[in-house]
Parts: sequence; C-alpha cells; structure tokens
Amino acid sequence: MHFKQLSLLVNVSQHASCQEYQNLALEEWTEFSLTTKQTVLLTITNPQPGQQCTGPCEEGFRWIKISAHSQALPIHLAINIQQPLPPSGTCNGTSPDLCTEMQGTSAAVVARLGTWSAQPDDACYIHGSIWVPYPSPNMYAGITLLSVPTSSLSTATVGVFAQLGSGYQPMPGGCASTSTVKYDTNIDLSYSGDVTMINYQDADFGSPLSVNFPWFKEVASCTCDYIYENAENTPGSIKYEVFRSYLSSCGSDYHRSFGERDLLLGLSHMTTPKGVKTFGVKIRDGSVLPTDIKLRSVDTKPGQGVIYNILVTDTYRASIYPDEPVEQFQSVYAPAHTYACSLTSDENEENCHNLADRLYMAICIASGILGLFLAIFGLRFYVASMGILVGLAVNISAYALLSITSSYLGYTGMLHACAFDIVHLWADWRGVYFSLAPLLALDGLERWVVSWLRVSSLQHHLKKLSGELDIFTNDFNFWMTFACFTFTVPVLFVVRPVPICVFSTSLIGCYCILYAVDFFVGSDFNDMFLNILKRITDKHFAASYTGHILSPDFNGCSNVDHNIGFLIAWLLGTLFFCIIQVVISWKHLRTPRGQDIHFCCEKKRMQADETHPLLSPHRENLRIRNGHLQYTISKPPQKPHPV
Repeated sequence: MHFKQLSLLVNVSQHASCQEYQNLALEEWTEFSLTTKQTVLLTITNPQPGQQCTGPCEEGFRWIKISAHSQALPIHLAINIQQPLPPSGTCNGTSPDLCTEMQGTSAAVVARLGTWSAQPDDACYIHGSIWVPYPSPNMYAGITLLSVPTSSLSTATVGVFAQLGSGYQPMPGGCASTSTVKYDTNIDLSYSGDVTMINYQDADFGSPLSVNFPWFKEVASCTCDYIYENAENTPGSIKYEVFRSYLSSCGSDYHRSFGERDLLLGLSHMTTPKGVKTFGVKIRDGSVLPTDIKLRSVDTKPGQGVIYNILVTDTYRASIYPDEPVEQFQSVYAPAHTYACSLTSDENEENCHNLADRLYMAICIASGILGLFLAIFGLRFYVASMGILVGLAVNISAYALLSITSSYLGYTGMLHACAFDIVHLWADWRGVYFSLAPLLALDGLERWVVSWLRVSSLQHHLKKLSGELDIFTNDFNFWMTFACFTFTVPVLFVVRPVPICVFSTSLIGCYCILYAVDFFVGSDFNDMFLNILKRITDKHFAASYTGHILSPDFNGCSNVDHNIGFLIAWLLGTLFFCIIQVVISWKHLRTPRGQDIHFCCEKKRMQADETHPLLSPHRENLRIRNGHLQYTISKPPQKPHPV
C-alpha cells in the first residue's frame, strides 16, 4: 500500500465569461491582499480522482477542504465541485450537493469528491455500493472580503489553504448533525469574559469500512452510527484532540498589540496534522471520543490571540496498519482564531482597542502603594500591618466563600458582606489571623512541583501512573494542602512573631509592588494569586487546573522571559525588604507581646523606685522622652584627691 502527500501547482482555467481564475497550490499557504467587496476566483485540480470501484475501496482522493482566514473582517467563501462560479463568487442557487458557501473570519468548506450509488441514505451503504468520482477533476472557489459597518477597515490580508484527503484520512465535519450545511469543518468559538467555548461537528471516515457494506439492504450500515457505537470498543473508530497555539505574548493589561502578520503565520502552522502537533499545545482533556460531549470551555484573556484546531484520527485504520506513519490516518479541521474581544468595534462585544480597565489600574496602583508600606514598615507598625493582612485575607476568603455558596446575593451583596468583614476585623484584629502567604506559597509549591515532575527522568512513568493528571486537579489534594498552609502561618506567628512578621510583610509587600508593575509590563506574575481564586470559585477552571509559571504557555501567554524576571525580582525583593525592615525598624519594635513585657518590667522598676528616698544620692530618676520610659542614675560628686 502506498501513501503519498501531494503539493503541486495546478493549471490555469478560465470562466466562459473571461473571468480570470488563479491557480491555488495544494497543501501550501497562500495569501491575497484584498479590499472590501473584492472577489478572487480560484481553481483547484484533483490530481488523483481515482476510478469507479465497488466498496470497500480507498483509491484516489475522496474529499477536499479549503479555508480562508483574515484577522478581523469576515470572508465569504464558496466552492463548486464541478462548475465555475459566477464573477460574484457565490453559489447563486446551485445545488448544495455541488456548491457550498460559508462566512466568517475563518471560513471553511469541506466536500466529497464523488458519490456512492445504491445508497439507502447519506453516509449509509450496502453490499454492492459503488464509488463514482466526479467526472471533472477541476474545482472552483470564490473568496470575497466583506465589510463591517462598525469598522473603518477596508483592506486585509487573506490566507487560503486547500487540502485533498484520501480514503484513509477521516473527513472533518463529515457527520455534521447540528450545522446548517451537510458537511461542516468549521470550529465554533464563543467567548464571555475570560472563558472561551469550543464546539465542532463530528467527523466521518474518509471511505467506509468493510463492515459498512452489509449484504442485506434492510440492514444498511451508516458510518456515522458505526463511529458512535464503536467509539469505546477496541480498536475504536475515531478520536479527537483539541489543540491551541498562542500568538506572541499577552502584552500588558495597559497595552495590547494585535499583529496581523503574527496571526497569519500562526494560522499557517496550524493547517496540517504535523503542524498542529508541532506548534500547538494539546488541551489537557486527553482524547475526546465521538460519544463524549464536544463542547469545551477554556480559560482565556481578552486581547490574547489564540488559534484552535482539532486533530482527528482514524484509530481503526491506524491499528490495521501499525507500521505506517500515524499522520496518514489523521486530518485536522479548519483552524479558528479569537482574541476574546472585537477588533471591529462591535457594540455587543468588548472592544480590543479599549481593554485597559481604569478601575483595575487604580486597584493595581493602590496595591503597589500598600505593598510598599508593608514591605518597608511592616515590622515597625506591627499592629497596622497585621490589621491590613487580616483584612485582605478574610475579605478575599469571604468573597470566595460567598461566590460559591451564595451566588444569589449578587455582586453587590458580596461586596457588602466583605466590607462588613473588614470593619469587624479592624475592630478586633487579634481574634483570628489568615495570611495571604498560604495562598501564594500553595500556588508556588504546586507550580514548582509540577515543573519538576515534567522535567524529571520519571516523567514518562509518572504520566502512566497519573494518567497525565496534575496532583492539584484533585479536590482532596488541593484543599488538604490549602488547609495545611492556612493553619501553619498562625502557629508560626505564635511561636516566632517577629521573624514571621518580617518575612510575611516583605513577601506580600513585594508581591503587591510587582503586581502593580505587572499591569504596565505584562507577564503571568499576577496569575500566581488569581489562579487560586479561579481554582476555588470556577468549576471549569478547577477541572483543567494545570501548567506552571515557567511553561511556555502558562495561562495562555508566552511570557516565559518576563515570568522568570518577575520571579527573580520577587525573590531578591523579599530578601532586600527583610534587611530594610530589620535595619530601620528593629529599635522601634512594638509587638503586642513585646509591649506587655516592656510594661511589666517598667512597672517593677517603678515599684522599686518608690522604696528609695527622694533625696538619695543614688536614686533613679524617671524620665519620659519620646513616649518611652527612661531611667538615669544620679551619682554623688567625687571627692578631690589629696594633694
């Protein structure tokens, strides 16, 4: 059996009305610079249409997939399998069996390159069904760049990719059940806030299997039904894997960058099975079977460009031919991209050019000022710093608890409840202490443990044992570790209040300072804390809690250099502020325990002073200077030495 991937340039054909068609190379990324309402007509030739054959047979190319992509403006894509398109580049009432059209920033069409005779129904076959390729090997496509009323954009670069699939490669979207077209290879993306929903249609075999051709017409075997019914059997039928690729870096919350060239380059990498596996990162749901729910929710950041694609594998044929490269039994859907915001100023979506949140910027600046106070004067103003930490910690804990158990209160109700907690804690701050340090330490420990597991020599064996699941995805592991860290810090404060105070205020203060800097610079540093809250309050995020801050795609960003820099700055900054606090605050130490001891000692000395005569030459004089009790001893005059 011979498998071969083709990449060739087709000949030029022309429309009867002298409308010029351009050649489109197969398996090659081609770009066109278009203005709105401009149409480009393309022609593609099937180099191996194959011959008429009785099933099962896989010779020749069985399906074609063509996709067109632009950054912001929608595209109208139409393809006719047998007849040239009119100058408008539309189907214009042609039969949907021959002509299909789609619209979108990522518009794609997939179609069969022939028909099966004696079919009881679509995708259903019986013994004696015959594959008949279309008589003409030429196919015609039209691409039109559309305008958007809310956008001033009038030009765009459109990337186009065409692929022919053999009978051994699954046809993406070939078993579409909820689409408006017969076959649908498009990936449906929808986003709300920081969550993106991914959905897609089921795939079909490139060519039916031998079991799909029963002898009796009444027992017609439909491939879509067979795929579903045998998904969990051995060797299975088809499996899906969701991949994503990130564009450049996330930028900062203050400024985002949207490069058209970066997007088109990323899309060109995600158009083939080999490219998807090389440049994409598999979402950690493992393999998705046809019986599983296709809808997936992933965490994203508004303004961060992400490209998604689905890798589909014919597991049945891959098991029959284990010596062949698995890519020969794989195909991909049309890649789809999103920024989780609108580049065309759509009033129903968040504007990509106005993502800077002024309120959040004010919060970050206030965080930096508060962190500077804690990092420098945390020990000197012990009572105030402890009150701040308790207020922050319990306020955040109250918000997390209310968001889980009392969602009916709404956002305003939760804020009122949290404000009441802060007032109560300031009134009696000694009643309880929960530091933010456990949250930061927990996330830091998890990220480093996961990082070590991934780079250790035991990685392969650990993946087999854990099923590629991270330890803190399990709720028991997460909450037990969380509880241990939460109760450890108060115990340490009882035993050694001064060094723990210096370390906690320096650690948290430095983090708050860098948190404010991160708003303008841009990294994943703030996610070290925010991921903890998401893990607690968001069930979808908890189910896919993974990655570490040193990974190349942590939280959807490729900011590894910035992340390493911020971690080093946090470590050195914590050490620096610890030294600063010891130097400038040690002599002014006023912890509750220290004050009590100081007062007791002073009281004993005052009682002893009352037993001395007031005119004693050796009496101790009590002074009050700068709010502190001081004692001086009056010595008698020295007698002159005899001459």
